[in-house]
Amino acid sequence: MYWDWFYRFGYSDLLWISLGVVAYGLYLFRVIHIAIQLQNHKRWVFLKIPLRILYFTLLMISLLGPTFGTSKRYVQAVGKDIYILLDLSRSMYAQDVPPSRFEKARFELKNLLQGLAADRVGIIGFAEEAYLECPLTYDYGALTLFLQGLSPGLIGAGSTDFEPALQMALTRFDDSEEKTQNFKSKLVLLVSDGEDFGENYLSTLSTFRTRGIPVFVLGIGTEEGAKVPYKNSFIYDSKGKAVVSRLNPSALEKIADDTKGGYFCISKTQNESPQLIQSIKEVQGKKIDERAINVANNKYVYFLWSALGLMLLDFMFKIKVLRL
Repeated sequence: MYWDWFYRFGYSDLLWISLGVVAYGLYLFRVIHIAIQLQNHKRWVFLKIPLRILYFTLLMISLLGPTFGTSKRYVQAVGKDIYILLDLSRSMYAQDVPPSRFEKARFELKNLLQGLAADRVGIIGFAEEAYLECPLTYDYGALTLFLQGLSPGLIGAGSTDFEPALQMALTRFDDSEEKTQNFKSKLVLLVSDGEDFGENYLSTLSTFRTRGIPVFVLGIGTEEGAKVPYKNSFIYDSKGKAVVSRLNPSALEKIADDTKGGYFCISKTQNESPQLIQSIKEVQGKKIDERAINVANNKYVYFLWSALGLMLLDFMFKIKVLRL
């Protein structure tokens, strides 16, 4: 038998109990006073007091949730392995999505991390090459710090190529420390403006499709585009014209479609990151751990039904306290 519930009284509980006792005391005082004036016997007033004290006490005990004995309950932790591929090319500095494509992407990724629970997340930054910024981890605080330290232009100064990042994600999934046969518990989130100048990523997508690893894509930018800032000016092409970077949704949608993932967009007029977070949560996870815990059995229902039965008995049997 466990009596921990007996010590669950808080100041608010004691206050309400005290108010109830005071109110019932005032009621008794009023009835007794009227009985004296009408020259009735005061003993009739006290006939139901023990009954009412009993069911009131039983109600208080049931609200405290008394526990007797324990039972075993099995709890499972289920999660996924997620690699975030973040575009770090200079076009992510474009400001058609304020304050910039990259700053908006980083903000939404932080919101994504807050919405995850038992998932392992890693970060791969890429431009023309790819670099593992953070391996799969449950430490979301560390992931946030890694995101804060990233910036466009950090990995090379050339064009964007999806192939190295996608291939690195596959390699990391195949790593001996992270290998599992349950590929349904793995996914990739590609965050980019879609301006890809590589040619080999289509063959890599077939591997994702074969293994059943979906690639979710978050496209950031507008099709109207914007100039790409560089130092105190802009990036210019060989003809001396300012380079305008535009969102390329067709390439990103193809990646999502080929791998049975999903394409979502952030622009000036729309933000589909909440739908992205929900879609990632719906992906089937794998069982990470299972533990048996001892759970105390809550027996409040016995006290509650006893109190209700006594209350019904109180209402059914009437006693005339004041006789005229």
